[in-house]
Amino acid sequence: PVYPPEVPLVKTAPFIVDAHTHSIEDPSLEKFPPYFGQAKWEYWQRRMDDMAVTHSFITPAEKLLTKDEKLISGMCRESGGKCRYFEVFDPRDVDGSLRDLETSLPDPMCIGIKIHPSVHLTPGSDERYANAFEMAAKYHKPIMTHSWGVSDYNPAQQFATPKQFDCHLNAFPQV
Repeated sequence: PVYPPEVPLVKTAPFIVDAHTHSIEDPSLEKFPPYFGQAKWEYWQRRMDDMAVTHSFITPAEKLLTKDEKLISGMCRESGGKCRYFEVFDPRDVDGSLRDLETSLPDPMCIGIKIHPSVHLTPGSDERYANAFEMAAKYHKPIMTHSWGVSDYNPAQQFATPKQFDCHLNAFPQV
């Protein structure tokens, strides 16, 4: 194969809004080169500057994948608010998740709740997610998730199709 040279990144004025990114500490198969996703502002600042990103919303993948209690709010504070984070709600550990939400949601660096039915293999319609919607309503924070149609390349997506969330959206229309 012949590979063309990499096109250099041209710095532009910020214009794109994306919902989120992830942090994760090494060792991991989920690294984000060149800064490896570690919760160190100097790495994120350099990468964000290179990509003309002014603000970033981070979901700590440590919480999604390993249930590590380490949060990234310190890095977010160091960023001066350029990075903020979502706290994770895991329906397989409602009590632990609610404790984490009670700690994180009052933090101004915490912008909302991340639910991930396809990772947690729990239908978005599961009654346990009502706890997350109730906390979001209590603290006036949004809930973020990955939601699209069933796909052959991601069978777990069956747990997070848009219709799955109707019961919670109807019960908590302010979220």
